[in-house]
Amino acid sequence: MNINNNGNDIKNNNNNNNSNKFSISKYNFDEKFENFFIKITNGGRDEYGKPMFFTPMVPKVLYFLLFYLFGTQRPFVPIYFREIGVNPEMLGIILLFPPLISFIFSPIWSGIADSKNAHKFIFLLMTFGTGFCFFLLNFVENHIIATIVVLVNAIFWAPIIPLADSTCYKILGTQFKELYGKQRMYGSIGFSISAILTGTLINYYDTVNVAWINYPIGSTLLFIFTLFFFNTKQISNQFEILNSKSDEQDDDDQDDEIKNNYIETEGKQEVQVQDVVGVVVVDDVDDGDGDGLIEKENKMKISFLKGVLILLSNPKIAIILFNCIIIASGMSVCNNYLALIITDVRYFNSSTSLVGFASILNVTFEIAFFYFGKQLLMKIGIFKLIILAHCALITRVVAYSILLRLNANGWCIVPIELLHGIVFASCWNSGSSIINANSPAGLEATGQSLFFGVYMGFGTSLGALLGGLLLNSYGPITMFQFVAAIVTFGLLIFLIAEFLLYSKEPLKNKKLLKQKEEIELKEQQQKQSESKEKEKEKEEVELNLQFNQILKDELEKNKELIEDEAKYNNLIINNVNDEIIHSSTLL
Repeated sequence: MNINNNGNDIKNNNNNNNSNKFSISKYNFDEKFENFFIKITNGGRDEYGKPMFFTPMVPKVLYFLLFYLFGTQRPFVPIYFREIGVNPEMLGIILLFPPLISFIFSPIWSGIADSKNAHKFIFLLMTFGTGFCFFLLNFVENHIIATIVVLVNAIFWAPIIPLADSTCYKILGTQFKELYGKQRMYGSIGFSISAILTGTLINYYDTVNVAWINYPIGSTLLFIFTLFFFNTKQISNQFEILNSKSDEQDDDDQDDEIKNNYIETEGKQEVQVQDVVGVVVVDDVDDGDGDGLIEKENKMKISFLKGVLILLSNPKIAIILFNCIIIASGMSVCNNYLALIITDVRYFNSSTSLVGFASILNVTFEIAFFYFGKQLLMKIGIFKLIILAHCALITRVVAYSILLRLNANGWCIVPIELLHGIVFASCWNSGSSIINANSPAGLEATGQSLFFGVYMGFGTSLGALLGGLLLNSYGPITMFQFVAAIVTFGLLIFLIAEFLLYSKEPLKNKKLLKQKEEIELKEQQQKQSESKEKEKEKEEVELNLQFNQILKDELEKNKELIEDEAKYNNLIINNVNDEIIHSSTLL
């Protein structure tokens, strides 16, 4: 069918049909714009001839806009508080609370979204709220009011990223969940663009309030996109080419490797055997389309607190959350106070342009690690990725300490900033994958919120508090050395825990293999029994047919005998009659 020529006819014939997908034609836009929309989104038209936004594009655009907002505010909030007269120690106390609030409210909001199936409404409400809060900072110079605004914003920001992660996994489905990194990397791109743009504008206009104009603009775009262009139709096999045609062969090989690393068991579950972190149980999720941000069929109806306890009772989730706290604390020190150290005349004495440029380098390796997330998870493994994250963070903070002791130029930190992406992407990819894999059906958003709350909430707030106290009391060198010691301690704890857990895994795997063999044996015996029954039934049918044929033959023979006897009797009767007639004639 020619879409351009017949599109109007199709739309006129179906103008009474209600479609769940957004259609530009509903709002009487010109058809040329519709065709342009289809071209740039590769969306095509639905069965009603209406243009629709291509589902695999949804998480990419969503992450880009989300982290565009994050890049606008994260590097520059400490600078804003310094401009209104807040010292580092007080800043540490202030920055303690927003992540802590996110830690508390993130699973609460997402739990409500899961239980009420109100994901889209919650997402839109939070997006509007966070944009409005940062817009208010343009008119605030009192640090108490500014602190209140930032704390209220933390309530709104808390569930946004977890809901986006849960939505992304819903769209990818179980078949393509390893492609999460290729979607998440667009957030890194958005963050870098926003950070360099905001840093340059702040340096040009000499005011940090530029960020509080850029932020509401980005939140408005995110609100419009979610309201009109969102759908959660699960991608099918044909959409895999969108992630990279050049990776088709590699992805096929790795998909085979994934299949070989799993054992099917009863209850529609899969158990990963060769993962060093431990056995990962994946609940089977039914395929289906959803109209909201996230929709689960047959999802568990349980309380929020019980859901969190279920998640925390899983040792795999507990281990990854512990290490996320350690890494998040160290990253929080760098993220919150590096901008102050860069622009402080006592240390690196550089401009906000370097802060923005450093943000680009922060996400350089982050983009690469997210893009090749599936390959890294399969080839390197979760265990080694988490070790890599610890080692990269230790190297980063030790390098800062050395440069500060040497009184080096601020631009010397440029190559060090590449380590940020390795730390964050390795930890986030691994953690998000484990949380998604081990969250029961119906608790996916709650699981991602718990992960987000621990990393961006508790761990980040702890790092902000300790960093502020150490920076104000002992200076940046001691602060970074303390981070190196804490992360080293966390790495040792992780290795010990993994050793203890991994030592039990062979027994679990043997038990699972034995269970599999027993199941296969039962299935084989059942098949043999069914086959024997079918053969027996077949033999009985054949015997019945043979018996019926014998009866039929006997009946035919009896019929012939009866007919012959009748003919013989008739012959005798005829002879008797002839004799009687002959005798009568003689008389």
